[in-house]
Amino acid sequence: MTDIMLIKHVGGLEMASTNNESTNFLAFYTAALQDNSTITPKQRQILAAGLALFSERGFDNTSSADIAERAGVAEGTVYKRFRNKTELMLAVLTPLISSAFPAAANEFETQALTVTYPDLHHFIGTVVENRLKFIQTNFREIKILVGQLLYNKAFSDQIKVIFAKSISTETNAAVKDLQSRHLIVDWPLSYIIGFMVSSVFAYLGKLILNPENDISLKTEIDYTVKFLEKGLQP
Repeated sequence: MTDIMLIKHVGGLEMASTNNESTNFLAFYTAALQDNSTITPKQRQILAAGLALFSERGFDNTSSADIAERAGVAEGTVYKRFRNKTELMLAVLTPLISSAFPAAANEFETQALTVTYPDLHHFIGTVVENRLKFIQTNFREIKILVGQLLYNKAFSDQIKVIFAKSISTETNAAVKDLQSRHLIVDWPLSYIIGFMVSSVFAYLGKLILNPENDISLKTEIDYTVKFLEKGLQP
């Protein structure tokens, strides 16, 4: 791990300075489509248009005609490549799950988990800020994934495998390092990471339940950090 030298203030909290710019799923998604040599340029256009429209309007409010118009192709071209809208949805989400999500997880590891934190406060503050910003930036795409988790078991199983892999050895190493210096509770890693993940996902739940999206990110970061810090202090 690399030592952190800088400290910054975020939401009234002083925390370690890492690159906490929120990652945009769409950048990874576009790269995944470009790297896939098995699909044609028109298929790339259709998939990109499908993701954008499903994110903006939802599955039920998006028609094949809408997707064709956004992609700049004839509506018949959409049906030529995908038998129905459900098949198109699965085709749209596959690169998101198989490529974009793992790439985003790897970037997070590089930004936040390959450093040595001076104390628990800076570790929790950096992780929470990074993940809540990520959820806010990619909320529409994440909401699509949540919908599929609820209604598509095969897709749900795939998501669970990828999510488990994203809780990598880097995550475990960061927590173990804090434990070795007696800066965090000496609990099993699964409990510590589980509490952190559930606290972060509580913000996602609030966004889903509050379509007006009037939740203050700064306030969420502040209270989530305080909650976890108090609970995980040794």
